[in-house]
Amino acid sequence: MVDAAHADEPIEVAKALLALGAQLESQRRDGPAIAAYDAVATRFGEFTDDAKLQEMVAVALLRKGLFLAHLERRREAIAVFEGVITRFAGARDQRSRNHLALPMFHIG
Repeated sequence: MVDAAHADEPIEVAKALLALGAQLESQRRDGPAIAAYDAVATRFGEFTDDAKLQEMVAVALLRKGLFLAHLERRREAIAVFEGVITRFAGARDQRSRNHLALPMFHIG
């Protein structure tokens, strides 16, 4: 369990990884950018009781899917989007459920 002194630490780490992914994307460093987004999902995907972290996981996966689509890696992008739908379809909070529209649009 995380104590109060370190409660915001996972959120700050997730924010930093998202920012890193975006920066690497802008530098056209495809593999490291995708790895940064994957790191958010891997490190924080099990924090299901924390709505903020789950939203960051959703954002990381959506960014990864969009980036893969931009790279014309459509099959991989669809797999990521399908994973987002599977992961967040039963989400209790509205913010997480709102992230379902984008992957559904891209899958068709």
